[in-house]
Amino acid sequence: MHAAIEKFYKYKIHRCANMEYSALRRIVIDLLKDEWLEQKESLVALKLKQDEIALYFNESCQMILNFLHDFLKEGGFEKPTPVIEKTLFSKKYMLLGKIDAIHRNKAVPLLVDFKTSKSMEMIDDYKRQLAIYALLYKDRFGEAPLTGIHFLKFKEGLKQYRISEQFLNHTKHLVLDIHKKTQSEDQADYPCVCGWCDNNFDTATQ
Repeated sequence: MHAAIEKFYKYKIHRCANMEYSALRRIVIDLLKDEWLEQKESLVALKLKQDEIALYFNESCQMILNFLHDFLKEGGFEKPTPVIEKTLFSKKYMLLGKIDAIHRNKAVPLLVDFKTSKSMEMIDDYKRQLAIYALLYKDRFGEAPLTGIHFLKFKEGLKQYRISEQFLNHTKHLVLDIHKKTQSEDQADYPCVCGWCDNNFDTATQ
């Protein structure tokens, strides 16, 4: 899905303002099909049934069409091209992140992460991820951005989330604390405490 959206911009489909919707619809689905075929070996390795694969493909088609719907609704043809799949690295925080889309056509830049989640719930993991992206962006460009998740399973699925200064500072301390606790290269220094492994090891290996 990410690769198909990236090629939507790379091949400048977002500049074909005079193209009919039926043609645009066919193009974005073809982009998805191409990526699907490129991942054929990985799909086969999952050992899914054909009807399961068909279900996931149909869901993916709907998601790429939802993306197109939102693009058109937001007047994407008239807007500047977003930066797609931008990798940012911070030496200060020893962090690296790949941001799906950066929209700079706003008074404040908007960082967007694409999700294929079944709900639009802004769970804590997503909030931390967006805070890390905001931290990377601020460290690189010197300004605090807006952030959001684009839930592709839903039309009008873009949901913005404001990163407060307090949460940003909390994320900084969290990152520094993790670095302090992960200095050793000895695996024995990082025992699993999730509880799942001990309870499920026997059944998971049968």
